[in-house]
Amino acid sequence: DNSPETMTVNLQYQGNTIQTTTYCTTATNGFTGGTGTYSDPYLISTKEQFMLIEDGLDKHYVLTRNIDFNGATLTPFGCTSNPSGGESVEEFTGTLDGNGHTISNFNIEGRINTGLFATIGSNGTVCNLSIEDACIKANPNQATSTQSQFFVGAFAGENYGKIKSCVVSKSVKAEESNKEVGVFFDLNNTTINRNIYVYIGGISGVNSNLISCCKVQNITVKANSEHSFGGENTKTNKNSVYAGGLVGGNSGLLGYSLVDAATTITAKSASTLSPKTTVNPYVVGVAGGICGKV
Repeated sequence: DNSPETMTVNLQYQGNTIQTTTYCTTATNGFTGGTGTYSDPYLISTKEQFMLIEDGLDKHYVLTRNIDFNGATLTPFGCTSNPSGGESVEEFTGTLDGNGHTISNFNIEGRINTGLFATIGSNGTVCNLSIEDACIKANPNQATSTQSQFFVGAFAGENYGKIKSCVVSKSVKAEESNKEVGVFFDLNNTTINRNIYVYIGGISGVNSNLISCCKVQNITVKANSEHSFGGENTKTNKNSVYAGGLVGGNSGLLGYSLVDAATTITAKSASTLSPKTTVNPYVVGVAGGICGKV
């Protein structure tokens, strides 16, 4: 019999099966199964398979088990940095269904768009996925000298798609070991000649579409932007930092989501004037329980 092996998943509510989905489990393209289409997504069961998402940002994926990355350092999916400090970003337009599973114990390092995905496009969806004991950090000091906007979140730097039923949290084990868990931005540059805008959130840096039924539990959301303005400026320089438990900036919909009381949210903005600067800097640091700026 050459028929492909299959796996059936039953979605239940209050003990009743409300949806049954059958997936192909014949290994293809390095995955446990599936062909990467919406109706037959790739099945992911290892961290090596998870990293293959980078090579197929328009494909569809389902996790079959929890994945522990054992402290590995990742780069945001869809983000390519160049030596000059710039970035090229490709949107994720597929689907990543965590299927109720958790990815844990990893670091993500970026420059400008920082998160599990640099950007989730308008056709992209991430759902039913938990991130535990992760440290997501943007290092803007390595970015190009002309970059002025930065976006940082656990699941995405920028979200134009849908993030549904997702959780970012810190475990008791990480709490006991004082492990740094959360989303961080730290700009500490001596002198810059441009405006700075920072958007940082527990789920996404900014949201322009939908975030629903998500939870942020016992993590740190922290942004620090300290520098001096230099050059012969003729208008007011701006140093604006917006931090929120869910998102730093929002122009979309936020529904049925929560940020627990154990989560700490900090936005710090500080600027000084260099001797040649003749105008006053415009400094904003806003921290909100749900959103930094709407």
